Amino acid sequence: QAATGIAAADVLAHRPQQRRRDIGGGEEKREEVDSETLKDAEVQAMVLNALGFSPDVGEVVGQRPIDAAELWDLLRQRQKGLARRLFGRNSFRWSYLPALRSLTASQRWPLALSLHSQGHVTELPTLELCAALVTRILCTARRLRDIGQRRLIFLGIGSGDALVEASVALHVGAVLGIAIELDCEAPLRIQYGDMELLFVATDTPDETERTRNCSLSVDPEMAVLPLD
Repeated sequence: QAATGIAAADVLAHRPQQRRRDIGGGEEKREEVDSETLKDAEVQAMVLNALGFSPDVGEVVGQRPIDAAELWDLLRQRQKGLARRLFGRNSFRWSYLPALRSLTASQRWPLALSLHSQGHVTELPTLELCAALVTRILCTARRLRDIGQRRLIFLGIGSGDALVEASVALHVGAVLGIAIELDCEAPLRIQYGDMELLFVATDTPDETERTRNCSLSVDPEMAVLPLD
């Protein structure tokens, strides 16, 4: 849901390039596309390196294990701060998978995701997902900066507890070496060079609808703004 918030900016960032490709020669077009691809690849390499992905080691450096009992308790208790508690322990292969196998063997998976009537852990943002979203955000921010823009908004719609948005923000902070304050007023702002990244979580202001969605009493991971 939140990833769609950068789609419009991504299109905007591509339009000037597309116009130049339409009027340019074949060789110029290839060079231009290759240049953009290489720049994006550099951003991706930066993200993966900062988050601990290591082809030499064959695993994710710095990820800590989480056993089935602790994961079950975190999901059952569902207190605010889950994004931080899972940060650094959310690699699917190295952290979650062993715990999920144990929960499956004891018939507690996927029950673990519905312990509170979907109010509200219905997804666990993995390191791999967050790395992909952070790469997309920073690549889009770079393209926007190249055409003179200075702001990118990452918008979550129907955010509920904002676990995904908070998790992505924490991973952006890890890549950029910036401490993230999730308890700040909305929007959450992160400076990326001369670009400002805004993280906005939203949900319907209709209390009846939120009650129906089991998200009215949720204590969100970060500020959630009403959005009709």
